[in-house]
Amino acid sequence: MSPVVVGSGYTRAFIDGKVSRETQDAAVMSAFENVGEGCDTVVIEGTGHTGVGSIIGLNNARVASLLGADCILVREREKVYGSNA
Repeated sequence: MSPVVVGSGYTRAFIDGKVSRETQDAAVMSAFENVGEGCDTVVIEGTGHTGVGSIIGLNNARVASLLGADCILVREREKVYGSNA
């Protein structure tokens, strides 16, 4: 599900006020309601990293908040130098 596609020129259109935050929010909420219809649980996967979407107000945390969803952050484990971990 990708109800807001951020293609070439989208960010500029958002900054210039041609795309509203309310329109984006409505698209996300509508898609979530459609996908979740008749379901007890919906798993929502975020973007590649937490900052993606911030400039247009749709980063992972904001989308989770908008949908009233709990959030689990999963990240790759980094090698710690000097340890065997």
